[in-house]
Amino acid sequence: MDMHWHDIHKAEIPYARESRMSLRDVLNVLFRHKWKIAGFFTVTVLAAALYVALTPSLFQSESKLLIKVGRNAALDPSVTGPVFPIAQQRVNEVNSEMAILKSRIIAERVVDEIGPAYYASEESVGNDSVLTRPVDALRAGMAVLKNTVKNGLAVAGLITPMSAREKAVTRILENLNVEPIEDSNILRVSLKEIDPETARRVLEKILQVYQEHHIEVHRSQAPPGFFEAQTERMLRSITQKERELEEYRLEHGIGSVAEQKNEVIAQIGNLQRELDTLGSRMRGAQARIEVFNRILRQKPVAPVELNRTEGKTNYYADTLREELMKLQIQEKQLASRYSDKNKELKDVREQIKLLQSLVKQADATHTEITVGIDTNQKNIQQWLDLEQSELEAMKDQETYLKGVLAARQEELKTWTRHEFVLKQMEREVDALNTEYNEFLNQYQRAKANAALDEGKVSNVSIVQPPTLPYEAAAPKKLLILLISLVAGCLGGVTLAMAKHYFDDSLQTHEDIQQRLGLPVLSSLSYKAAGATAEERLMVMYHNLNLMFPSENGRIVQFISANRGEGTTTLVKELARIASEKFQNKVLWITMDPGPAAGSSRNGQKTASLPPLGDLLRKEIRPLGENGVHVSSLRVHTALSLIDSRKFAEILSSLRAEYDLILIDSPAASISAYGLTLARNFDGVVLVVEAEKTRWQATAHLRDTIVHKGGNILGVILNKQRFHIPPLIYERLL
Repeated sequence: MDMHWHDIHKAEIPYARESRMSLRDVLNVLFRHKWKIAGFFTVTVLAAALYVALTPSLFQSESKLLIKVGRNAALDPSVTGPVFPIAQQRVNEVNSEMAILKSRIIAERVVDEIGPAYYASEESVGNDSVLTRPVDALRAGMAVLKNTVKNGLAVAGLITPMSAREKAVTRILENLNVEPIEDSNILRVSLKEIDPETARRVLEKILQVYQEHHIEVHRSQAPPGFFEAQTERMLRSITQKERELEEYRLEHGIGSVAEQKNEVIAQIGNLQRELDTLGSRMRGAQARIEVFNRILRQKPVAPVELNRTEGKTNYYADTLREELMKLQIQEKQLASRYSDKNKELKDVREQIKLLQSLVKQADATHTEITVGIDTNQKNIQQWLDLEQSELEAMKDQETYLKGVLAARQEELKTWTRHEFVLKQMEREVDALNTEYNEFLNQYQRAKANAALDEGKVSNVSIVQPPTLPYEAAAPKKLLILLISLVAGCLGGVTLAMAKHYFDDSLQTHEDIQQRLGLPVLSSLSYKAAGATAEERLMVMYHNLNLMFPSENGRIVQFISANRGEGTTTLVKELARIASEKFQNKVLWITMDPGPAAGSSRNGQKTASLPPLGDLLRKEIRPLGENGVHVSSLRVHTALSLIDSRKFAEILSSLRAEYDLILIDSPAASISAYGLTLARNFDGVVLVVEAEKTRWQATAHLRDTIVHKGGNILGVILNKQRFHIPPLIYERLL
């Protein structure tokens, strides 16, 4: 059965392990990396045990403080501003007290009162039995080593050395813990030390210093004398302002500004009403005057027709007729003497035409009319004169009333200014009174607060004094050991899974089929017994037979990607099985790129093989008495003959003489001769060492052989390991 390049690519070749793993796969990974898991577990547990052994036990003394809301804020006269809700005020005060307790100044005062030497002596608690307690001796040694390293770094200028006082302050700040108890005004204060009595005594000192500092922090910034002086100053200012207000009233004769202002407003209202009435009258007079003027414009004051006489003779028309007759006579005379173009004749004719038109227009009689003045027109004119005189009188009255109104309005503005000044002065007096009352209240609060400060009364009470611990609070040794056990197991398993995930070696048949797309001819176990190995070799032989139409003259090449994968041993054993079990005549050809036949690839003599001849010179020798012959192919000495007719004739003669010819090629990583010769053989078998050979290297070898024309038959998985114990493995089947 031939396999070509396109057949290989029909198989899916993934580039990462499948995420789905069976229980058998998981157990295989765990048992394969069991020593790594055990090592990680051991290191983790030992590190935790060492930490527990070297870390000194810390005893925690605990106390509780009650923060009462409102004492300092209510009595401190320097506290001003809006009043917050009780819940918010409680949270703010509790947080403030926590910040004060954790402040550095508290730790510094405690160290200054106790002394840093006390802390230095307490660091060596438990070291009296150094000779009898190895753990204490180890702790002491670690402390000495730690101090030596710190001193060395300080000498080198890498760190700044700390004084004994600074170390003590830092130690208090690190070991002191302050936290509020939920839904309460109580603070839980705790301190950890390596000695129980030390923890209690230091915590007592911390609370004592804290209460003193609390009173200092909340003490009023202004003494009672300051508020007393301010109260007296405000009283003098009030007296002065009241005196100025009274003098202003007397100076301007002000009794009641409101009454006097209302009287002026009433007068202004009366004047405004009179002006409105007068305006209405003036508008009426103006309207009547306009009517009279319109009548007079339509019928002006002029003579009118009193008598008319009609039918009298019109002497003017008679005169025109006489003159017309005279001109007509003259026109006839001139026409008899002159032509029509004569100028004089033309003028006479024009005059005749004019007189004729006038005669036509003139009536034969005329009318005589007698004119005079109408009595109604005279009356209208008299009424008009009377209305105009009244209008002028009303205008004079309007001017007077407006002057009076303006005077009253100015008087109103004056009273308004007086009212504004008086209100401003009264507001100043009220403001001074308010400020005076506030300073008086603050003075009383300052006196009460000073009395409380002198008596060291505050809103902080110790609900529970510092306790004397009997059991160590840290480290939680049992918990740490349990966590280390769990972490060691999980970490070891995680390490094994990570190593398996990033491992790209070929381990099982499934890996080869998935990554390379090639069939597995057989697999040989790393520690397989003789009978099992022979059985697997026989299976391999049968699989090879199935791939060839004829069982005679088969030439099969065996090659691996890297050296040391067992190709030579595999070919030797397969040749033996084919000869002994199946009575085949077998030729074993080693493709030796080295300088001498019979040498291994590392240059040393192979003890199990006899000296070989050169196949190109037909030097073939038997290997023992099992019917296996052996020869070598020194490619580097006759590479030019590989593709020649002579080499083809040699292979053809060998096919006729032997049933099976096995080519042992050098690894592709050290020689390319096997890749070059692959196309001359019937098939190529890739040898892969399980859990060592990377699939990328084998895939590259496969692609190169196919590219050069070789026919890949399949893969042999060599040195396969079975990590799961047989008893467990049988349960999984």
